[in-house]
Amino acid sequence: MSEIPSTADFTSAPLRHRLTVELNGRLADVWALVGDHERLSEYSAGISRVELASDRNARTCFFVAPDGTSEGIVLREIIRWEAPMVGYATSALVPNDFGLTNDLALVTLAAVAGVTAFTWEQYYDHPDLPMMRANFDEGLVDIGQRLTGKFGGRIVERYVDET
Repeated sequence: MSEIPSTADFTSAPLRHRLTVELNGRLADVWALVGDHERLSEYSAGISRVELASDRNARTCFFVAPDGTSEGIVLREIIRWEAPMVGYATSALVPNDFGLTNDLALVTLAAVAGVTAFTWEQYYDHPDLPMMRANFDEGLVDIGQRLTGKFGGRIVERYVDET
């Protein structure tokens, strides 16, 4: 099994969010969805589509505009680490329209006691932490609800840094 890298290898930002969801789907079935970057829009209402670079070292996320009538923010990310059936890590390129710096998203899966544990950890710095925390929390809760709606299961942890 591939070892999950230390987040300190990629960012010095503190952990801002952690969402852990126990899913009733098999690890292979959950990975088929969350391990395919281009399928992110299937479990995130905020994403309209994702394009993956041909060499799989980057992705571009196209967000839904707040008014829903046009394309919203486009976020380009580097794929920093990826291991099949284990997870991946991405970092937003700087500058970006969200104002994120020192960003890292670490998504991992593990088979635990008959369920698949899905965890999304988010690290970043931002000049308006309260606003960014609220936006990320809303997005991660949506992801958790959509994944449990698809596979069954429950959200077991929803951490939001308040420092």
